[in-house]
Amino acid sequence: MALHEIFCPRNCFNIMVYCSLDAFTGCLAELLDSPERRERLGQRGVEVTRAKYEWKRIAETMVSWIAEFQGATEFAQIRDASL
Repeated sequence: MALHEIFCPRNCFNIMVYCSLDAFTGCLAELLDSPERRERLGQRGVEVTRAKYEWKRIAETMVSWIAEFQGATEFAQIRDASL
């Protein structure tokens, strides 16, 4: 999550982030009055968390980073050898 998403109202995967106490308490009041919305937001939170943080996804990301790093290292070695 980028810094501006923390400080400004923004819809992030159907999760609202508020920057003022009044906006936040207003959101809480809405959620208290809407069990269906609480359920939807809760389910979406579970989906986003599973999609982003399950071990298979983390492993895929790490493998991608390693491959990217190895490519950068190999490029640097080739570049240095040609100097």
